Amino acid sequence: VGATAGAGVPLAAVGVDVAGDAEAFGAPGESEVALDTAEARGAGLALPSDGIGERSSAESSDQACDTFAWTFVASLMSGHSAQLSAWPATSVRDLQRDIESALGVPVACQRVLVRDSSLDLATCRQDLSLKDAGLRNGDALSVVWTSWTPELPPIFKVKLEASFQRRNRRESYSSRLEIAYEVKVNIPKDRASAVVWRKNDHDRYTYDFRARKVSGNRQHWMAGNTPFERDFDCQASLGESLQSYVERSALVSRGHLYWHAPAALTEPCADARIEEAFAMPGPDCREIEVDAPWFGKRLHRILVDGSGSPVRAVITPANPRSEERVEEYDVSFVPVEAAANTAID
Repeated sequence: VGATAGAGVPLAAVGVDVAGDAEAFGAPGESEVALDTAEARGAGLALPSDGIGERSSAESSDQACDTFAWTFVASLMSGHSAQLSAWPATSVRDLQRDIESALGVPVACQRVLVRDSSLDLATCRQDLSLKDAGLRNGDALSVVWTSWTPELPPIFKVKLEASFQRRNRRESYSSRLEIAYEVKVNIPKDRASAVVWRKNDHDRYTYDFRARKVSGNRQHWMAGNTPFERDFDCQASLGESLQSYVERSALVSRGHLYWHAPAALTEPCADARIEEAFAMPGPDCREIEVDAPWFGKRLHRILVDGSGSPVRAVITPANPRSEERVEEYDVSFVPVEAAANTAID
């Protein structure tokens, strides 16, 4: 039978009663079936298809890929990059969170372009798996910062110091120039306080948004202190007022930019009132237009770093036609733990 069947002839055609033999000797065990099947295949016998060996190579490759983590390289325009690892079943949202942790770009501000912009994760459903979204193992991810939407902490401190002091502390300047601002904000209590420093004196302000009053004193190095208290017209709470300016702020990517890469400092500045072009303190910084009132002037723009924290600010005259010069300030922004904060009233 083996010789005859070896030519590829079915067992039933050469008189082998498979069913009868099974009844006579009992059903074979799994090991026996496996052995008989292997021997039959080795002899070239035609057996019913069991699907083994019929899967496409692509399907087998996909199943193999699902069993190990994929790797990606996420890069910013500055060249700063990070290697990420994620399973094919990981959601798009979780990958974007990993990008935020690695590169400091908040999820809400990301565009993640894949394969020369043929795929943008920002347009995908956030609960899709990476595999279903169309990603492949080894893809390069180009991360673009598209907006600035920070969440303000309930209590924080901000300090602005004139940048010229960092560049050249011996530079002469007017005694009227504001060289530092120290601001403390307590959103739950609707209160804020500020100290504005000049060369020889300073002013103090306390804002009560519930009473809609501002009080404090103005100081002059010759005339001394002048206390004041007045009402201010603001129907919104402190938190609502701050949030409205945050929502109106916009990323500036074209037109006149104040800050430039250090290599561009040799080029003339577009604004004649600026004595020198402002140097960016590091890669991945973004310029944000705020245009908010600021102690008789305008907080025109801020520069945020890769983590979204403000690092520089531009203060301009309230009147655009004023001869006062535009000033750059170094910014430090410090959230304060509510439990540890009893000083900011």
